[in-house]
Amino acid sequence: MEGMIMEPEYYAKAEPGKDGSYEDHITRCHRFWQRIFASAWANSILQTVKEIGEDEKAFYEYTRFMVLMHDAGKLIPNFQNRIKKLLGISVPNAEDSLFRHELWSTICAFYHSCLVHRNRFPYEWLAILGHHKPLDEGLSSFERERLETTWPVMSKEEIQYAFDFVFDYLPQDKFSHDLQPVFEFLNLFSPKTSKRSFMKIWNLITGRMKNEEYRLSRTQMRMLYGIAKGMLHTCDWIASAKLEQNWPIEISLTQDQLWERIKNKVEQEGKTYQKRFFHQVCSEADHDVIVIAPTGSGKTEAALLWALRDKQQKLMILMPTMVTSNSLYSRLRKFYFEPDECGLSHSNADLFAMLNKELLDTEASRNELLFNRAFMKPVMVATVDQLLTSLFNTGFWTQKMFSLIGNHVIFDEIHAYDTYTLALITEMIRVIKKLNGKVMLMSATMPKGLLKHFEEEVQIKHVIVAEELMNRARLTWRYVEQVVEDEMIENEIKQHLLSGKRVAVIVNTVNRAKSLYNRWISRIPKQNVLCYHSQFTMKDRLEKEGKLEYSTDVKLLIATQAAEVSLDISFDIMYSECAPLDALVQRAGRCNRYEEAENAEMIIFPIDDIAYDYVYKGKKKIVDKTVEVIKKHSGRWTERDTLAYIDEVYEGQIWKDADYEEGLRAAQSGVKSTVFDNPVQVEKTRLFDYAKTSIIPGEFYDTVIQLFEQKKYALIALYEVPVSVAFYKKELISKTIANPYHLPIIAVGYDPEQGLAIPDVF
Repeated sequence: MEGMIMEPEYYAKAEPGKDGSYEDHITRCHRFWQRIFASAWANSILQTVKEIGEDEKAFYEYTRFMVLMHDAGKLIPNFQNRIKKLLGISVPNAEDSLFRHELWSTICAFYHSCLVHRNRFPYEWLAILGHHKPLDEGLSSFERERLETTWPVMSKEEIQYAFDFVFDYLPQDKFSHDLQPVFEFLNLFSPKTSKRSFMKIWNLITGRMKNEEYRLSRTQMRMLYGIAKGMLHTCDWIASAKLEQNWPIEISLTQDQLWERIKNKVEQEGKTYQKRFFHQVCSEADHDVIVIAPTGSGKTEAALLWALRDKQQKLMILMPTMVTSNSLYSRLRKFYFEPDECGLSHSNADLFAMLNKELLDTEASRNELLFNRAFMKPVMVATVDQLLTSLFNTGFWTQKMFSLIGNHVIFDEIHAYDTYTLALITEMIRVIKKLNGKVMLMSATMPKGLLKHFEEEVQIKHVIVAEELMNRARLTWRYVEQVVEDEMIENEIKQHLLSGKRVAVIVNTVNRAKSLYNRWISRIPKQNVLCYHSQFTMKDRLEKEGKLEYSTDVKLLIATQAAEVSLDISFDIMYSECAPLDALVQRAGRCNRYEEAENAEMIIFPIDDIAYDYVYKGKKKIVDKTVEVIKKHSGRWTERDTLAYIDEVYEGQIWKDADYEEGLRAAQSGVKSTVFDNPVQVEKTRLFDYAKTSIIPGEFYDTVIQLFEQKKYALIALYEVPVSVAFYKKELISKTIANPYHLPIIAVGYDPEQGLAIPDVF
């Protein structure tokens, strides 16, 4: 009848008509696979697998076979009947019990993947098996099937259908179109023998992997599998979202176009554009580089110019914090790249998207977040942790590995990490280079010892310094023996404020920040003072950050080191509690940032006992040396002076310490696991002696319960506050307010101006 929807012979999705058909989904997957291999990116992919140890043509054909066969198991009656039931199609007395279709996909693929060439590592076969659920050696994701005594089987007609479709795309010289050997092999599989036969296959393959009988190392097997599975996941997800023809694989922007957009951005800001020699040098570099450039030098633009030198264009910028990631992501979308080319990944990226109205309650929006978490966009901005977890075979590690092929990866503020994380980053750089990626490490404060580390460990020998800015002197540095609470220092601050200058006071603990805030609101108008630290709800932190960045009402900022690298702010005078010199330089980046203030100063006062013993307990020698250096070199510092003084402070520093060795051991966990997933993240990415957890102050009980019931889960994070795990266990867990959704709602005081009303110093 006219207008009647013709139902397909076999379904892959619970969608009526052609959109849900098996042929439609597989065709879409294959179409995106073809787009990948038609792109410039394909050169990097094939070169990478060749260097790993696989023949390029074989990889091309076996990944095509993988994409075409990955859902063959959906043809079993159980799956088809379940889909029809969901679509309201009546199938009387139909068997529709749950069964993982991947098992039958791999059974169908076994002959061509594993029997024709018995000595090759069947990475594509393993990718098919693991493309929906975590894959471990014990097959825990298939526990239900392992407990069943009988398995559903595919009929000869269903198998013939799957292969007829596949053979339309596969050359006979690589994949025999004679199905007789396949049917002979499949005689081993019946309702009562299928499980036993499959487990024999599984034990055979895993045994050969353990004993490295495939003539590949664990590292080689892991990388081949990771690339293949990452490719399959990407094709499958893009096809399911029906984006296979429009999804951006590579950056459309050229380097010449980027130069023009940088010029336009500067002129839009009311400034005169002048091409920087530093930018020109970065734009011409065709190797891994370390970039040393001060605040305001345009490091981001330099990194983009470096990345876009190559024709195959993908880039990834890894930041130390979520706030800096959010800011950079917004900037890239606004000034440089097409919005659909850019992705953001960190633990609160969904909240950021909702607050910026980028996330609506639609399947497309949910897909966008999922795809960003898997690093599927050609321009990715993320916290460094999101990439480092891939070393541990957790999360979307295979898609992240796939995305790294030929990528240009930029680690910003490379000096900002502890030695444990430094070890992980070093190992991650090794992976990137094996995947034919390039690396740029950026810092305003790079000690020579750290430079030497990267030169020796990962052979990054090219250093680019923003020489034209190194004689710039924004600040005068001095050390005072009085604490900031001293009457003399308070009078200094008052005089600065009376003269119209904006002042920032940075301390090392939350309690000290709260105490100082209470002192100052009794001395100057309350609306001119702002307290900023980690123990505010995200909602209040965002409001405070907005005041700081877009208003001049705040004359006195009292903050912790939370302000070190997170905010685009500038004060005329800064008083800072002592800390390691590189941390002080980061804080100083928020003082006279745009060189507009005359007589700008950075005044350092003594560190208190709590911060000395706890916050910087592993860096006491560095803190002491910092005091010595500032006293010795009191005066106006150029950027070149700053680097020299940092070298002085860190002279003799051991970078490969016990924490570094612990990081190395953690980084090897993925290689040891070979292809197997760790369903739960078993390793940390940073050393936190005082690890954090989030709580919700009791006054927000009704708000968060309502959000939960409305399924607005991301917005609950607006009311969360981080506290130390130790303090939570000791003082707060007993104050948990019972609620139906087991949210961490705690009976604790909260003040939007001061934060949590608790004595926790961290």
